[in-house]
Amino acid sequence: EAYEKGRQVFIVGAQGQTARRLQDLGVLAMLPPNNVLMDRREALEQAVALVNPRVAEFNTVGSGYL
Repeated sequence: EAYEKGRQVFIVGAQGQTARRLQDLGVLAMLPPNNVLMDRREALEQAVALVNPRVAEFNTVGSGYL
């Protein structure tokens, strides 16, 4: 539903049977590869960057914000 409404969707930590099911259902093909992650922190950082690019910029200069 979120994807159909044009929202960003992230899949985090899907492995084994869960990943196979998502693949079989075509869910993974609908998402950009960089929205399918194993690390929750990385997913949160990407989501913040989408919502507020200035925060992401701030984080990349070694501020330790996130």
